[in-house]
Order: sequence, then C-alpha cells, then structure tokens
Amino acid sequence: KSIRKELPFVIYYDLKDFTDITLNERTYIQGVIDLFIVTSNGENIIIDFKTDKVENEDELIKKYDTQLEIYKKGIELSLKEKVSGMYIYSFHLDKLIKV
Repeated sequence: KSIRKELPFVIYYDLKDFTDITLNERTYIQGVIDLFIVTSNGENIIIDFKTDKVENEDELIKKYDTQLEIYKKGIELSLKEKVSGMYIYSFHLDKLIKV
C-alpha cells in the first residue's frame, strides 16, 4: 500500500523503558527508520538495514533489538498504529531477519 524510506521520527519518552536507567526522567529520542512499509492488509512493517560483519543473525538481533523497539514506539506514538513486524536486513548475511 505504501513504502516510506528514511522516515524520521521524534518521541518524548521515559528513559527507563529502553535502558537500565532507574530515574523517572523523560527525554526526546529521535531517529530515522530505513524502511517503513504498510502492506495492502494494513500491516505496518519496519526494516532496518545493517552492514555489520557477523557470524549469525543472533548477533544482530542482540545488538539492535532495542533500537528497533525504539523505532516501533516511534511509529506507534506518532501514527497511532500498531507495528506488526520488525526486521533487520543483513547485507553481510544476505538475509532478512525477523526481530
């Protein structure tokens, strides 16, 4: 239905939801989502491209799952829509990885 590349977002959110910080502080978090797709079924999909040289997909998931959760929260807060899928595309592994 639609494809958005380099989609910027800014959210004002609790730090403790994404980090080990126990302070009750909010901050602005900004980012750029590589690829955001809305399918014909209305599903919202985030794809983040990575060039890291890794041995397996688990390394990428462990390293970037928090980043993708922030992207998900950015979409859900700004568009008032649920994200139904998050993926990493690894150029090194030549593989689309579900997170």
